[in-house]
Amino acid sequence: MTPNSLLISRIIALITTIKINSQLVQYFYLHTRIGKCRMTANG
Repeated sequence: MTPNSLLISRIIALITTIKINSQLVQYFYLHTRIGKCRMTANG
């Protein structure tokens, strides 16, 4: 493998990780907001 292709594969892996992390953050953020809304609605 040339250093250039290695760099490209690392960048692709980094982008994939960032995408997965942002989806997880949105998922948890949505759930915590729903939980807070339910808590405030209940009492």
